[in-house]
Amino acid sequence: MEENGIDVEMFTEEKVAADALRTIESVCPCMLRFDRGMSEEEPSISFCSPTKTGKMPKNVVEARIYHQDVKLLMDSHGFELPEYGDSINVMISYLADGRINKVDIHGFHNGRSVSVSIRRRGDDLVMTSAGTIGETGAWQSLCPGADPSAGDLFRALTKEVERIY
Repeated sequence: MEENGIDVEMFTEEKVAADALRTIESVCPCMLRFDRGMSEEEPSISFCSPTKTGKMPKNVVEARIYHQDVKLLMDSHGFELPEYGDSINVMISYLADGRINKVDIHGFHNGRSVSVSIRRRGDDLVMTSAGTIGETGAWQSLCPGADPSAGDLFRALTKEVERIY
């Protein structure tokens, strides 16, 4: 990567955690309801290999940060058993210059999930889809129809998160 002019040192765990939180706060703040300690987690960072033709891929780094709320409870025999609660999973794809190209966020609460996709459009990060897993197990858009606006997605996402909480 360095031989292709990419500063691999800029892709730190601190950058990933800060970028995840800052992106959620600025694009879809309601998704912070799923966070119970993401800033305490260590992100995983993977550097992408060049293509078969030797070119660098558009997204040179894939990073993931995940947190799940886990409480240890005592059963009637004195054994500690985990009880799993809310979780949030954030996957970030970075361009060679360190800017975010795309973010996918998945939040879980009481057996329900909500997903958000954020993509770079010029200099901006824009919510491009939001959905949930329906009773059939299939992903369902919160704004069915052709090309919903970021504002429509924001309102539908906020309403869905409030509903499941």
